[in-house]
Amino acid sequence: MRTDNYYHILGLDETASQEDIKQAYRKLAKKYHPDLDPNDTSREEKFIRINEAYSVLSDASSKRDYDFNLASVEYTDIFTSNREYTYQTTPYQRTSTRTRTGTKYSLKTKIYGAIFMGGLGILVFSIMIVLSRASSSQHYERGVELTSRKQYVQAIGSFEKGIMTWGNHSYKSCIKICEISIYELQRAPLALQYSHIALSYASDSSEIAYCHYLNALAHKSKNDFYSSLQNLKTATTFGYSPDSVFLQKALIYTYHLKKYVSGHNAFLDLVKVNPASELGWFGVAWCEQQLNLYEKAIDSYGRLIKLNPSLAKAYYYRGINEIVLEQKSNACKDFYKAKELGLNEAQERYALHCGH
Repeated sequence: MRTDNYYHILGLDETASQEDIKQAYRKLAKKYHPDLDPNDTSREEKFIRINEAYSVLSDASSKRDYDFNLASVEYTDIFTSNREYTYQTTPYQRTSTRTRTGTKYSLKTKIYGAIFMGGLGILVFSIMIVLSRASSSQHYERGVELTSRKQYVQAIGSFEKGIMTWGNHSYKSCIKICEISIYELQRAPLALQYSHIALSYASDSSEIAYCHYLNALAHKSKNDFYSSLQNLKTATTFGYSPDSVFLQKALIYTYHLKKYVSGHNAFLDLVKVNPASELGWFGVAWCEQQLNLYEKAIDSYGRLIKLNPSLAKAYYYRGINEIVLEQKSNACKDFYKAKELGLNEAQERYALHCGH
């Protein structure tokens, strides 16, 4: 998690005015612009952090939220830091032969003292929890807002600040970072990192299952297909949505590993739980076509056409299987229909096999 102080990134202290912030940003942005040295990756990272700091501090609302969080962190540090105090005493010159003894407290006083110190500790601990929960919620909501604006890098920074030991949005913040990394930024390593962190905050089996599902998607985007399949299996164990798992398994087996028997079985599992899945029936038919099961492929493409009569590729591929089985009349009808629906390949096939 990033813990940089945005004021310090811009070379300012917390009392800086908006004009100070603007001037500091312009100076640093010009100095660290990546175009000045495209081969220096550290310059790009510095430039991103400068822009992130400026985007927060230049906006009155986000600056107010950030200043509040900064103050709450400093307040918490007062109670969590260990301080040692050394008391200087002046030498005492004994002038009497009487022996001094330490103050003796009664048992009752000691008990009250212990109760007081225990209560004080509980109070401090409670304050820390309240501040952490408030800060976690605030950063999470800010991250959601930035995501809606498609400011994904800044959103990740805000979600990262929402992850804390007693924060009530730590799990959701981790999940948001994973989703942005997978679906928007294609940063699989970052998604893998935060899917593992999310597991430490997951509170029930459904949350654990979703962590493993996101982990599977991240491994898939890295072409680590066997790790992806293992995580999909674990997600199923914890009760994740079977149609989503079957779909991902089928896509990996069919289009990445070219294992059409396994892909066919996974697509069949998908259409069993979701008979209206167009992608599922297309996958079933495609695997059958690759396995030379042409009659079955024709039947499966027919099922798909019943679900979506406007799907040009279903007619086109059914026609290809009909050509293999020398069902030219049916194939020409399907090619013609696909051509009517705007599929260019169908026009070429129709001209080749049907003559006009």
